This record gives sequence, structure tokens and C-alpha cells, in this order.
Amino acid sequence: MDAPEPEQTPFAAVTAQTSRFSRQYQAYLDKSTPYTSYRWIGTGALMLIFALRIVFARGWYIVCYSLAIYLLNLFLAFLQPKFDPSIEQDE
Repeated sequence: MDAPEPEQTPFAAVTAQTSRFSRQYQAYLDKSTPYTSYRWIGTGALMLIFALRIVFARGWYIVCYSLAIYLLNLFLAFLQPKFDPSIEQDE
């Protein structure tokens, strides 16, 4: 009489997979945290490969310029504190 309910809905299955991939990615990030010099070398190598791709493709300069401005904006936002301690000391 009672039909068995499905074990998971499609949304729940996708959410479970996304959660699993997120945990795996975070575990990888946690393992790579102590190796700062290797991470900087890898970042530099990726930037060099990207620059070579731009030169050899002979195009996409505007798109790459926009990407460079965006990355610079992210870097500057990373360097700036979220709040200014000197302003809070005056109050």
C-alpha cells in the first residue's frame, strides 16, 4: 500500500557530491599550506604560461588586460585590512 520513498532526491544527491568535493578540496588546501615557496613558484609558473599563451596567440589583449586589473584588485583587497584600527582608536 505504501510506496517506498526514494532514498535521496536529485537535489540532495548533488548537494552531497558538492559537499564531498568541497571537503576534499579543503583537505588538499590544508595539506599544501606549509609549502609557501612551492605555492609561489607554482603561481609564478602559471602566470608565465599564461603570459606565453597571450604572446603566442597574438590576441585577446583586452580580455587579458581586464583579467590583470581584476587580479590586481583582488590582491590589493587582500592586502588591505577590513577595518582601520586607527579610526577605531580615535573613538
